[in-house]
Amino acid sequence: MQIGIYCSSNKPHLWGSLYQSLSVTNADFNLCIAGPNPPIEPLPGNVKYVQTNVKPAQCYFIAANNTKGDYIMEVQDD
Repeated sequence: MQIGIYCSSNKPHLWGSLYQSLSVTNADFNLCIAGPNPPIEPLPGNVKYVQTNVKPAQCYFIAANNTKGDYIMEVQDD
């Protein structure tokens, strides 16, 4: 079972701690982040970033459509 996790974000300095908090589980997951600001550090293999300058609700839609998994869930970056 794989879980697709997505969020809208304009705070790339918080992505590392978001990934660390998700990594404590044994579940197979992938994370998609959509927003205007690019990553400030290299992203792990199961994290995807989509550059977009649209509103947060539209970012959620874009990110949700770029996840893969049996289940998907929304998270906040902070």
